[in-house]
Amino acid sequence: MNVCERRNEIGLRMAIGARGQDIRNLFLIEALALSAMGALSGACVGIVLAWLYAVISQWTFELSMVSIPLGVGSTLLVGVLSGLKPALAASRLTPVEALRVY
Repeated sequence: MNVCERRNEIGLRMAIGARGQDIRNLFLIEALALSAMGALSGACVGIVLAWLYAVISQWTFELSMVSIPLGVGSTLLVGVLSGLKPALAASRLTPVEALRVY
């Protein structure tokens, strides 16, 4: 959906000289940034909620240092893999195709 909504922007960028790999990298960097923000905010919220639950339940709270990098890393991997198909679709458009009004 992102490619369809941004066809004019893609066409304009390609018309002024952006290559297919530039467009692909733009979409991949955006997907990576979004998934990184989601991963970090999710990790912070998860840690706070787990700590709060442990305090309310009168349990001891112990955080495994392996769980955070694994969670954030898997989220980043899923985000990049999910952004790969739209990035490739956007990079394969020609400027004329992208600027065409339907």
